[in-house]
Amino acid sequence: CTITRNDATAGSGGGALLEGGVLRWCTLVDNSATDGGGGVHCGTGGGEIIECIVAFSESGYGVAAEEGCAPALDCCDVYQNPAGNYDSVVGDQTGTDGNFSLDPQFCGWEYANYWLFDTSPCAYGNNPCDHQVGALGVGCDDPVETMSWGRLKALWK
Repeated sequence: CTITRNDATAGSGGGALLEGGVLRWCTLVDNSATDGGGGVHCGTGGGEIIECIVAFSESGYGVAAEEGCAPALDCCDVYQNPAGNYDSVVGDQTGTDGNFSLDPQFCGWEYANYWLFDTSPCAYGNNPCDHQVGALGVGCDDPVETMSWGRLKALWK
């Protein structure tokens, strides 16, 4: 699932409000909430977030929860969310159970292109879990082309 550009104007869970379920292989980007998790907010029953990307929320935490309802996270990339990647209930999960916080390197997230560059830490084989993280796999090549100085000069002739 790809959940993008949603806004919870009266509460939490701009991208998803999780109450005991499982989010797996999801990409949650550019979501916002007035309270709690702009990306994912967990309520009664907590839940599980597995191999997901939660990034670039407009407001709120990447992942937040009600007291006693923290979700289990496994192999997720939670990155650059304005209030922080995790609230105090969830606690920082970076480095635990394969979770990391690195730029997912979308092919063009400003244009709603959530495919990954082949150098993305979310691409298969490029992360601690050795799995694809997020909804979409590699859809574009390395963003930096290697070339010699002579070839670069030849472009300007």
